[in-house]
Amino acid sequence: MTANALHIHSPRAIDYLGEVERLSPLMESMSAEIEAAAQLPDKLADALLEAGLYRMLLPTELAGGQVEPQVFVDVLERIARVDASTAWCIGQTSCCSMSASVLHSEIGAKIFLDPRGVMAWGPGKGRADIVEGGFRVSGDWSFASGCRQASWVGGLSTLYRDGQEVLDPATGKPVIKIMLFPVEQVAMRKSWNVIGLKGTGSDSYSVKDVFVPERHCLIQDDARERHNHSPLYSVTSRNMYAMGFSAIALGIASAMLEQFIAIAVSKTPKGLQSPLKQSAVIQAGVAQARASLESSRVYMATTIDRVWSGLKTSGAPAMSLDDRVALRLAASHAIRQSYQVADFAFHAAGASVVYTGDAMERRFRDIVTLRQHIQGRDDLFEICGQHMLGDVPDFLSV
Repeated sequence: MTANALHIHSPRAIDYLGEVERLSPLMESMSAEIEAAAQLPDKLADALLEAGLYRMLLPTELAGGQVEPQVFVDVLERIARVDASTAWCIGQTSCCSMSASVLHSEIGAKIFLDPRGVMAWGPGKGRADIVEGGFRVSGDWSFASGCRQASWVGGLSTLYRDGQEVLDPATGKPVIKIMLFPVEQVAMRKSWNVIGLKGTGSDSYSVKDVFVPERHCLIQDDARERHNHSPLYSVTSRNMYAMGFSAIALGIASAMLEQFIAIAVSKTPKGLQSPLKQSAVIQAGVAQARASLESSRVYMATTIDRVWSGLKTSGAPAMSLDDRVALRLAASHAIRQSYQVADFAFHAAGASVVYTGDAMERRFRDIVTLRQHIQGRDDLFEICGQHMLGDVPDFLSV
């Protein structure tokens, strides 16, 4: 990013949806550059930072927005209507910033009171050997969306003491923590050569024999370590990812449907005498697509509201499994329905939208890539069904 001075503005003064509207022309004008660079350009990243959009889920004591989940979802959907890669970076790094609720306050301040304080991480394997004062860490991780804007990155690492895995006395399983590194300490490598969501810059990174101080680590969603007891941080990061990515899917599909409607009004397909809008098949398809998106959005919002109201009332330190499954089901449904609407819009638009650089073509590649993500897998419905039928679901997926 550029060296321009940035400031942290009071979150109470930020109209996040208003900021998205203000920045939408910039995002739209840079869509080709975002794709070509395979990351958000510095000019756009700086504007997003200045607007406070990376700080929505940060605790208020770190000058964060600490917004309700529905605000976060609404903002991501609005951004995704313009550029999905930008929305994805904001969503991924925002969820990472929720870690501030369990970090030692001094470390949280060190990372996030920097106006450029952005956290990113991705899956992978690391080894953290316990040494005096901290850990000696080596590892390799990938799919780190937003890492090109990050000032700090994290890496899941298994703890070792004297060459042996450290086991949790309660579960008997290896203890895994997310080790935190200033981005200058990691070796970044370009690996994000993909068909869609190109601008997320979800690249790979590694460290070798790097010392990590004892407090520069965390266990994700560990209620025992939480010092901010807002109900926001009782929501698991996995469920927050699910809500955010489903909002991005709805945003992409909504933009594609609106673009198709504009095409259908004026386009007369080759070999036909009437414009697309006069086709009964198209008329029914558009109506069904709109109903699908609106119903998915309402289902998602209703579920979020019920879970959020329950957390605020109960003060529970963690979500119930019922609520985790409910959010998972609503998010998975929204992603699948959005993909089906996007597929309809792209196919019905015909050959005029297959050219590289067309907004419809870019959005279709984006939603295809989103659908391939772990959050878009159809077997998540199986896990929800297991719970509904009284079986024990895979906790890692809910």
